[in-house]
Amino acid sequence: MTELEKIALAKSYIDALAQGINPIDKSLIPADDVTNNVRITRCLFYVSDILSQVIENGGTATRIKRYETAPFGLSDEARKSLVPESGRVTVRDMTAKINSFIDESTTKKLKNTTIGAWLLSIGMLENVTDSTGKSTKRPTDAGREAGIYTIDKISQYGVPYKTVCYNEEAQQFVFDNIEALAHQNRLKAVSKAPHALWSAVQDELLRDLYKNGAAVEEIAESLSRTQKDVVARLEELGL
Repeated sequence: MTELEKIALAKSYIDALAQGINPIDKSLIPADDVTNNVRITRCLFYVSDILSQVIENGGTATRIKRYETAPFGLSDEARKSLVPESGRVTVRDMTAKINSFIDESTTKKLKNTTIGAWLLSIGMLENVTDSTGKSTKRPTDAGREAGIYTIDKISQYGVPYKTVCYNEEAQQFVFDNIEALAHQNRLKAVSKAPHALWSAVQDELLRDLYKNGAAVEEIAESLSRTQKDVVARLEELGL
């Protein structure tokens, strides 16, 4: 008997048990037998389905190959399609609009916090403490000149608050800097990665920074690494 025949025989036994039949003498299995328990029956049918796939594949189990999604980025065509909305929008509105142009099965999404973090890094937003003692982002003079402003709103519970909005000019400024947002998005991913290991994304950022002439101190700060880690990894990569 071949291996495939043995698998087929095993499947026939499991099918019989799942149907409440003794696979040896074809008699009905007593109702109070453990094999008639609904959870056991479901498991038997599940195993039977797996064996069916094995038989269809000539006796081997198949595995689904999982591909790592690429870092966030937009094609040239997608960038040309990014058109500012009239009136005022929030950072979440802009993020959702940008993400509508990517395939989430192959590309990582732009995080909701990325745009704000980038604008903070270039001095268009700043962290301030509001009247409740909470830290929040507000536009700087440069940000207001670019079309970023705050408006007063009232929550559903009647509590007043401020929200940051972006006019068409500010939206276009963000859309024109997709590459900078992509870089910021990768930096946020790197900051959450274990320091003991270097991921492919971190190595890519390390190469980019090094080739662009960044000092070890700058690279270490950008990647949330120690200078010793950076020097060691550069040596390992032959840089």
